[in-house]
Amino acid sequence: KAIKPIGKGKAKRYPEVYLAYDYKIVKFSSENGSIEFEKQKGTYPNYTQLIPKDGTKIEFIASDMLQAVKTVSHIAKDGSDIIRLVFKAGVPVGSITLSAKTSTYSGEDNVSSAECDAIIELDCKIAATYKYLTELLTVCGESKITLKLTTPSSPMVFDADGKTCVIMPMFVQW
Repeated sequence: KAIKPIGKGKAKRYPEVYLAYDYKIVKFSSENGSIEFEKQKGTYPNYTQLIPKDGTKIEFIASDMLQAVKTVSHIAKDGSDIIRLVFKAGVPVGSITLSAKTSTYSGEDNVSSAECDAIIELDCKIAATYKYLTELLTVCGESKITLKLTTPSSPMVFDADGKTCVIMPMFVQW
């Protein structure tokens, strides 16, 4: 963003950017200035400690939930990109209610919701970005997904066909 284009329209081009590096420093420079990054020693967090090992188990079909996400995503796009998921246990099958809302200029709320069937151990709720859910569910196709979650602020752990995906929750007012 710091490098401004030269010209407009189809003739627009960017000035050349030069890269120089050695053992400890990486330097980017252009005719407008330069920036240097110095390698720092340190340790990274052990992310595996952040991923819950157990929790409430929820099973559903990826394509069913994807359809529900797509139904509410048009409202989520207009708002904060957040979808609220409410899991209700049932016998023999429970349900996942997905909802999104956005406020209009007049102060009214536009709300959209959809449901899909699931096998749910305990009632719970969580919120997530619709983009991440859509991406994950699209890749999974018709697979059965096992979701584990502990609290509304803990990561959601998705397991499909032996592959694990973690999605961080969004903080919302319920």
